[in-house]
Amino acid sequence: MAVADKQRIDYSEFSGDTYRYAKAVIHKESCIACHGDPAKAPVDVLTRYGNERGFGFKTGDVAGVISVTLPKRSVFERTFSLINAAEMTVIFLSILPMLWFIRRAIILPIREITHAADEISRGKDVHVDVTDTVAGSKNEIHTLKIATARMRNSFIIALRKMREARSQTDKLKQHIANKDKSD
Repeated sequence: MAVADKQRIDYSEFSGDTYRYAKAVIHKESCIACHGDPAKAPVDVLTRYGNERGFGFKTGDVAGVISVTLPKRSVFERTFSLINAAEMTVIFLSILPMLWFIRRAIILPIREITHAADEISRGKDVHVDVTDTVAGSKNEIHTLKIATARMRNSFIIALRKMREARSQTDKLKQHIANKDKSD
């Protein structure tokens, strides 16, 4: 489909696998100083180009056309036409070790710590293994694991103290109740 008429200075069309856009370059008043009458043209223009071509234009005349032709294929299609299956396989296989490392070094330890913290919050006694963790490590996951183990130990101590206090309170209540009965 072509679009062109006498009033327009541009043209566009879709043809097959290409899109073409063209626009006329129109002489302006400033262009006529060099491209109008050769007798009025600057000396350096006449020296360089001569006085036979590129003269005699008036303001509004067409000086030329700028035309751009683009393929209609998408960037995605062009990219994958440049990359073959072997290259895609190499890229995929180079990403696999990174994914394995991220899963093993980050995701699984965080899941383990999350599970332990959840069990501790429910009052369950869960073991948090920190034997493979270096004390003073700058690794955030190691630090989190050690902190979770400390939280577990503190929680166990607090529960034990609470049970002991409850047991002593029950004994005192029983002692007072027995004393009241004997009086």
